Amino acid sequence: MWLFIVTYLISISIGVVIGLVKLKQLTTPYKLLTGLLVYTLVSELTSELILKHIENPVYKNFNYVLYTIIFILLISTFQYLSTQSKIFKKIIIIQGLALLISVIWISYENGFTQFPSTQLILLSFPLIILSLYRLGELAQNGTDTPITRIPDFYASCAYLIFFFISITFWVKKKFFPGEDSIQIKLLIDLIFNLVCYINYLLLAYALLLNANRQKNKTIG
Repeated sequence: MWLFIVTYLISISIGVVIGLVKLKQLTTPYKLLTGLLVYTLVSELTSELILKHIENPVYKNFNYVLYTIIFILLISTFQYLSTQSKIFKKIIIIQGLALLISVIWISYENGFTQFPSTQLILLSFPLIILSLYRLGELAQNGTDTPITRIPDFYASCAYLIFFFISITFWVKKKFFPGEDSIQIKLLIDLIFNLVCYINYLLLAYALLLNANRQKNKTIG
């Protein structure tokens, strides 16, 4: 367990270090991404140091939902700033409405006494759509730059993988709440851990690529 926690925090920290060291070279969306990673690292450290000692499920659920809402809000803003597409921006507005509906729903449905799987699924679907749309947009960028040299490609892949897997687990928690065997739990933990590592390493590489591209433009 501790090995996962330490490795997980290191994977986030790599992006934080890259973002802070190269902050002046980053474009606005990637400065925001750096802030997102800093926020995530602080939230995870707080969770490990404080929430582990709190038994109240209402507080734990509230903290998780608050973190997720802010996380999604920052990602949506990042995506909004990353494109000039009017269609893409309209999708982000839909995401904002989903966020508002979910906050109201969570507040009035159960007061955080139960894990809000349905609301988190509702919040995450637009992000998957946004990521897929952005990848399609990048594939038709009309330039000679390979898609693998575009920072947004890695950021969008990270969001797509992370939220697709997260929705899978939330659906299971909502509709198949039965107790799993030890083997199934270990498998789920392994898959989710690997997804977390991949997610934050992709974001770290996107930050590095963005900084290097801006530096090359300045030199050029």
